[in-house]
Amino acid sequence: MAHECFEDKEVAAVMNRLFVNIKVDREERPDLDQIYQAAHQLLTQRGGGWPLTVFLTPDQTPFFAGTYFPKAPRYQLPGFIDLMENVARAWHERRGEVLTQSKAVREALARQQPVADSAAPLDEAPLAAAVTDLAQAFDPVWGGFSRAPKFPRPGELFFLLREAQRQRGEEQRSGNAQARDMALFSLRRMASGGRARPAGRRLLPLFGR
Repeated sequence: MAHECFEDKEVAAVMNRLFVNIKVDREERPDLDQIYQAAHQLLTQRGGGWPLTVFLTPDQTPFFAGTYFPKAPRYQLPGFIDLMENVARAWHERRGEVLTQSKAVREALARQQPVADSAAPLDEAPLAAAVTDLAQAFDPVWGGFSRAPKFPRPGELFFLLREAQRQRGEEQRSGNAQARDMALFSLRRMASGGRARPAGRRLLPLFGR
């Protein structure tokens, strides 16, 4: 859909007229992807996939979802422009039904979340375990935490840098230097190893290995 719909001027005009549009990178936010995949399954009674298209109420509760939609109707699928018009019409003309359904979806999603143990004391064990897990997946040659092809995952790098900074000034532990070194090595490899494309008079790096 990226090329067929989102880069199409006619589709973009309808999107911008009717909705506030947010594109979520599932590599960067797997937590959100998991929520919206679960919402898709609740709304459609079938498995999801990518691309995933989800329409939300202003309180960010999903009320309509699907996967691939072509620009024009085909493959027994509605065209994306017609779909957006129909979803917007439902929101304005049948808002009570939409809100009732979205409430049911929100409650169903809440039931799927693990119950927090409020009695359990908070400690640093989960943070240390996360650093250990990343260290086991760390690529000492190219940086990053997966095999090729690689794409930047800022959440992991932000976490490591926060861990290094958080421990600064405390008793030095191996996690401090380890977290900092993994993050900085990955960033340096990205800066030196990215393929570049011209953008005006500058070269913008394209990261993927």
